[in-house]
Amino acid sequence: MGNESLRQLAQDYALGRINKYDYRHKRHQLIDEITAQPAPAEISSSPAAVSSEVHEPVASHSDYSKPPAASHRVIIAVAIIAIAIIFVTMATSGNNQEPDTLQSTNLTQDHAQQLAIDFINQPEWTSERVSEFVAGWQRLSELEKQQAQQSPWFKELSDTLKDRLAQQQILAKTGSEQAQLNVQTIKSLGRLLSVSL
Repeated sequence: MGNESLRQLAQDYALGRINKYDYRHKRHQLIDEITAQPAPAEISSSPAAVSSEVHEPVASHSDYSKPPAASHRVIIAVAIIAIAIIFVTMATSGNNQEPDTLQSTNLTQDHAQQLAIDFINQPEWTSERVSEFVAGWQRLSELEKQQAQQSPWFKELSDTLKDRLAQQQILAKTGSEQAQLNVQTIKSLGRLLSVSL
């Protein structure tokens, strides 16, 4: 009964029917009442007497020393399947060498292409941006550079270099020192990329 009263008290407090002070005071009283009640009588811990008789185990008539013939067939079938899976895995692992090589080539192409696209899309080729591009290009191996130079996107890069060079040469004729520096930078990039300007 005390537990139910305590629950009801908590519910009343949760619903806002009583304030915090009244809740704490009544809760304290209920807990004191619950703990003041006498404890239930102890339960006897003596074991009950055994009421059934113990019987000797009965020997089985089957021979457990050999498994049935059907289980041999299952074991053999599982072993054959496992061996077949191993052979198939070994046979296909040799064929996976080429796709790994192709994938690494594609990753390199993607890296070189992204490097060029990021550089081309810059509105101004500041000395920092040119240095970043040159450093990225120099990190590529010779094979990667050759593959990049043979790809379709490389033509866009070389065309952009030629266009920028033409623009900067026009500005350089007006006497712009920055344009003259830009002409030299673009020519250096052309030599680095093996692009004839």
